[in-house]
Amino acid sequence: MLLSGKQAAAYAGSPQGHGPAECGPHGAVLVEYQPGRCDLRLLETDLWRWRHETVDASGCGTLDALQSQMVRVLSTLPPDSGSRHGWLFGWTITQACDLLLRQLEADGASERLSRTLNQQASSDHRWTLAIDWQAADLPAELWDEDSILGDFLRTVRRLEEDPDGWRSLLDYVPESEDRQRVLLGLSRELQEASVDGRRQMWRQVANWGAELLRGESPLDLDAQE
Repeated sequence: MLLSGKQAAAYAGSPQGHGPAECGPHGAVLVEYQPGRCDLRLLETDLWRWRHETVDASGCGTLDALQSQMVRVLSTLPPDSGSRHGWLFGWTITQACDLLLRQLEADGASERLSRTLNQQASSDHRWTLAIDWQAADLPAELWDEDSILGDFLRTVRRLEEDPDGWRSLLDYVPESEDRQRVLLGLSRELQEASVDGRRQMWRQVANWGAELLRGESPLDLDAQE
């Protein structure tokens, strides 16, 4: 009987990584069976392989400075001339200051940055397809301020620590014809978000709120939707 005795299963594999989160080799699992023995071996079939790079932008005040730093990082990653596959790059920009964030979020900025990186590596099959960014950490003293800003940040922290804290905010969605659709969409998105995804969301909320409450620069809320 097929299902009698000890059983084992091996995932057959995927012939190609489909996104930045699927780094490393992909292919099919070859099963070689001999009486009393079963060997598994990965046969690499991917023509393009994802690679993830993280860039600390704490020293970059402008998009041009970030672009120069990313080009330098790319130059230190020479392609493997012996590989049969090309590279697809996903980048994460960390510790981006407010000015850099506004430039990154401008229409077309990410696409222009990708094109520049691809021009640097067009001859060796290294292509940038995804660029994400994260705001710089707020100064620690802001979280302890006896101010409206401090109260706001401490509330954000409490909501972040509670996995279901976001539910208490749904009541603040304004009344409109689309309210129910918006509520369902938000609920589904936040329920399905990973722990890291939610953490990044709360970090962004803290930064947007701090920017508004400190009054350092105008914030286009429509651009953040």
